[in-house]
Amino acid sequence: PGPQGLLFLNGGPQGTREIVSIGKMVSAGGETFFKDIEVLRFGSGRRLLHYLAPYGKLEQGETPPAEQGLAPGSRAVILLHGVDRERSGRDLLPRPIVGSLRNEEPRYLLPLTPRPEELSALRAPGPAGRSRLGGVGLDTLWLARARIGAYGQLEAALSLEILMRLLLPFGFLNLGLLAVALGWSYRLVSTGRPPAAPYLLVPLFPAAAALLTGAYLKVHRTLAAYALLAWGFRPAIVGLAVLEGAILAVMLLVLAGRVSD
Repeated sequence: PGPQGLLFLNGGPQGTREIVSIGKMVSAGGETFFKDIEVLRFGSGRRLLHYLAPYGKLEQGETPPAEQGLAPGSRAVILLHGVDRERSGRDLLPRPIVGSLRNEEPRYLLPLTPRPEELSALRAPGPAGRSRLGGVGLDTLWLARARIGAYGQLEAALSLEILMRLLLPFGFLNLGLLAVALGWSYRLVSTGRPPAAPYLLVPLFPAAAALLTGAYLKVHRTLAAYALLAWGFRPAIVGLAVLEGAILAVMLLVLAGRVSD
């Protein structure tokens, strides 16, 4: 398994731009491979090149041209020329749809503007892409957020995911304290045999807890999105930290009141 549904804006040669779609990325044995690659290069208001490649392999390229607006140094490239292991002597090459790939990219290389460590965070927008971000580490999300706009994606979507990751430990702690307070309130204080009626409600507890947790996270996502759009990323972190501290204080007071009863 690996990141799926990658989509980003890439810098092409001579000031052109490229829309790159990658179906799947897999890292194994210190190397990175790609599957189902589609590239659309455009410039001057028209399509210049459009091709599909079944497979690719990440390689380290040469210093990028200055006109592409990239920082000097090595640049990662995807090698699109593969070998078919099932059929001897047959190569796996990209299939052009618009334009001539041999004239535009005779070495079958796709230079990448994003750094390799940023690729896993460049998911296609929408609910499916947002759910796929669950497998991306917080460090990768934080690294990609600074340049996500240059890759054709909204910074707000990635920033919201980061905020929710930061809020999850507070949510776990607050809901845990609430569960302890409720459990203490409805504990059995008599030494006799408890009535049978409460046992009928036990199967409902997991469903009620799931609904409460879902509502709690949904409200927090809404508040985080509002704070992000209204204040910006760093002020939103401060504001949400204050909010979580206030909720934590309330939960501690509720728990203290229940224990003292």
